[in-house]
Amino acid sequence: MTLRIGGKFALAQAALVLLFVVLVGLVHLLGRNVRVQAHDVGSVEVPSALLSVSLIDELDDMNANVLEYVHGESDELEDFERNRRKFEAFYQELRTVSDDEFSAIAELGRLVAVYEHEARSRVFERFDPALEAWASERIDTLEEDFAKPLEQLLNRRKERELGAARGAAPPGPGEVPAASLYVELVDEVGDMRRKLHEYVRGVETAAQRFERDARSFERFLAKLRPLEPEDLDRIERLYHGLRDGAREIFTRYDATAKRDALAAIDALEHGVFADIEKRLDALAAASQGDSDAALAELLDLVDANERVLWMALGLMLLVASGVTFFAHSAIARPIQDLHDMMAALTKGETGIDVAHTKRQDEIGAMAQAVQLFRDNTVALAEKTADLEALPEKLGKYLSPQVYSSIFRGQKQVEVRAERKKLTIFFSDVVDFTETTHDLESEEVAALLNSFLTEMTVIALEHGATIDKYIGDALLIFFGDPETRGVQEDARACVRMALAMQKRLQQLQQEWHDQGYERPLRARMGINTGYCDVGNFGSPERMDYTIIGGEVNLAARLQSTAEPGGIVLSHETWALTQDLVKAERGEPIHVKGIRREVIPYRVLSEWQELEAEGHVLRKTRPGLELRIDLQELARTADAGSGDVEQVVHDLEGVLEALRKTSKN
Repeated sequence: MTLRIGGKFALAQAALVLLFVVLVGLVHLLGRNVRVQAHDVGSVEVPSALLSVSLIDELDDMNANVLEYVHGESDELEDFERNRRKFEAFYQELRTVSDDEFSAIAELGRLVAVYEHEARSRVFERFDPALEAWASERIDTLEEDFAKPLEQLLNRRKERELGAARGAAPPGPGEVPAASLYVELVDEVGDMRRKLHEYVRGVETAAQRFERDARSFERFLAKLRPLEPEDLDRIERLYHGLRDGAREIFTRYDATAKRDALAAIDALEHGVFADIEKRLDALAAASQGDSDAALAELLDLVDANERVLWMALGLMLLVASGVTFFAHSAIARPIQDLHDMMAALTKGETGIDVAHTKRQDEIGAMAQAVQLFRDNTVALAEKTADLEALPEKLGKYLSPQVYSSIFRGQKQVEVRAERKKLTIFFSDVVDFTETTHDLESEEVAALLNSFLTEMTVIALEHGATIDKYIGDALLIFFGDPETRGVQEDARACVRMALAMQKRLQQLQQEWHDQGYERPLRARMGINTGYCDVGNFGSPERMDYTIIGGEVNLAARLQSTAEPGGIVLSHETWALTQDLVKAERGEPIHVKGIRREVIPYRVLSEWQELEAEGHVLRKTRPGLELRIDLQELARTADAGSGDVEQVVHDLEGVLEALRKTSKN
């Protein structure tokens, strides 16, 4: 049977209609698969990953609350409760969207319950920061009301007895001088004060040793009563106040509570907390893997849908250009847009605008899925950025050398110190309280911050390690964690101090122009000696600093300086005497330093004196010549010097040099 043209046309028409029907069915099936896959990505995989990250954040916050509570922050208990409720909310939501990992999530809930119970019973219920604060405040009160007055009274009596003993006859056999009893009493008071502080720091045996010292005090006092009846009633009253107050502390405050709480925290961190973190990390990794797999499937589905539609469009071109245009503008182009958006998202371009989200068809579903994925990606990127910014924020609280050595792995973050020869700088603002008495708190803060900022910039320019700001005082040292050698460290420190004083002179005029009637002036002291430097504290909280008698000497030298002046120790002066002209002062004695300390007051830099014509200076290999014209003029005026004699001495040196060169 031969088909007529009309039949062929009808058959072709039927074939096109059938093709169209097949195309419609195929598009519907692909669109349905896209909607299902998009729903899985938007409502299960990505939320699971985000919830896992949120659970990790809340768990870290809870652990931080426990640790900060033990270090005296009582309100951290409320923060712990709040973070626990947020954790529970995220946990219940995770159970809703992650049925496949129900057993793992249930085990996670059990471990968190164990962690919460242990934290409450072994930390929050065992240790009370308020009671520790009370004990510390009570000790301060005992120090001010009883211990210090008692020690001062005993010292006065001791000094008086020593003075009287210098002109009296020596004691007879078996007699104990009253002065020696006062010495013993002063020692026992000091021992009792130390035992009190040791007890609050967790030394449980300090209470027993305190009682032993108290009994010794009472024995010495009994021996003193027949010899020195004066002031004994007051001594006894002050002693009883100190002893009874200490016993009250021993009764009310358990010294082992904080130690036990810290031990419990350490056990939790290495036990159930570590297990919870490991499980959360595994859960987050699994959720992220599921999310990536679902996204890949969605991309494959979109690509397949695009290929099928392009094939259908090729066939439809035989029917009419209008059908082709419609198919391209209504279907192909939006799908291409979605493909480009997905490609951009995979490259990290999260700032794109997602189109076609208001459509109520398959393309709209895909666009909504892309939009949800973009929003979730932005949220994850923000959390990642916060974590990446954390080291930079921490760097604001550390010196650049310390921060660099820690984050490069050059220095271990552990409680450890080593003994090094450092150059220590200490400065303090002269009469800061009186200077700022009439200023508002905002003005005081602005003035102090301006001073500290300028001094910090100069310190960092000279390679200093800034230990700490103590109100308006600065403690700085050279020689660790980086050193250029003991002499160069000392020279850098002295140069820094000179630069600071010069900058302060400029700032004084600027502050005066800004309305400050009494601009800030600073005293500075520099010492070179051996110190203990490193991390002090505990494994949970440590401080990088220096300790030792040489640090105290730097502070003591500062106190002897004139406003705007710099005072060096002999050790520092010996290393920098070719750099600055200094005047030797009267020897001083510093508590904790056995040797006699000779201070040197810095007058000027030799380089400046040479530039001003006050010093003649020539240096070359094997030659170091410096003639202080100011000093010669001063000694000549005082009658103790003769310029002609100096000339004669130089001529003698030249003659000896000529003879040496001839030989």
